[in-house]
Amino acid sequence: MKSSHGMFNQVFPVAVEEIKKPTKNDFIIYPNPAKGKVNIRVVEPGEYRIVLRDINGREIATKNMSTSSAICSINITSFASGFYMLTVSNNDFTSTKKFIIK
Repeated sequence: MKSSHGMFNQVFPVAVEEIKKPTKNDFIIYPNPAKGKVNIRVVEPGEYRIVLRDINGREIATKNMSTSSAICSINITSFASGFYMLTVSNNDFTSTKKFIIK
């Protein structure tokens, strides 16, 4: 539709995805996709068990994380490219997220 000023006026629908703040029992994987290493940031520092599984659910690596900075890195250079699942757990929760190794 043309306006009185010779400009075109058009309305486009825009969707905004809700940005959720991490909860106390949550973690973030980055970068995703990853190459070389993957970082895990937990919301609350503490002691965690980290389990890395391939897409078939086979456990391929584990690591205990005890940190005051709430960030842990895992070397993934020896793993093939593909989809993986990372589980972070402690006495209060267990959470699993997917990520990609390039």
